[in-house]
Amino acid sequence: MDIKVELREIKPQPIASIRTLVKVRKIPKVFPELVKELINFLETTGKPLIGAPLAIFTNWKKGKGEMEVGIPVSEPFKSIGNIKSSELPGGKVAYVLYIGHLRKIASIYERMKNWAVGNGYEPKNIWWEVYLTNPSLESDLNKWKTEVYLLIN
Repeated sequence: MDIKVELREIKPQPIASIRTLVKVRKIPKVFPELVKELINFLETTGKPLIGAPLAIFTNWKKGKGEMEVGIPVSEPFKSIGNIKSSELPGGKVAYVLYIGHLRKIASIYERMKNWAVGNGYEPKNIWWEVYLTNPSLESDLNKWKTEVYLLIN
């Protein structure tokens, strides 16, 4: 698979999010449930969605770790229950636009990490994926577009 890693500088982005501990094999079930909960919250409170759903992955070991499911919002808000006002970090990132089935996305992570080290950057253990494709509009999983970010410095 031919991938192009890009260096980008991004600004912090407020998000509405729900954080959970999850096993990799449970992500396909848990992620859509949490996105639905976030969308219901944003619609109920009148907060506009300004971007695609995303997941931030931290502290992963042996197939499980922390996943923060989020949706970009225009400004921070008062956290309510398990829905938190959070933020995507700003700074330097390694970036890839991945097109394909999400089952195969894990191979991108190691390549991005190697690219960062090979170009003199220190990879942090903070990754996130932004899911650009709406599954209800595109049924072919091999055409799904996902932005992958690795925080570096």
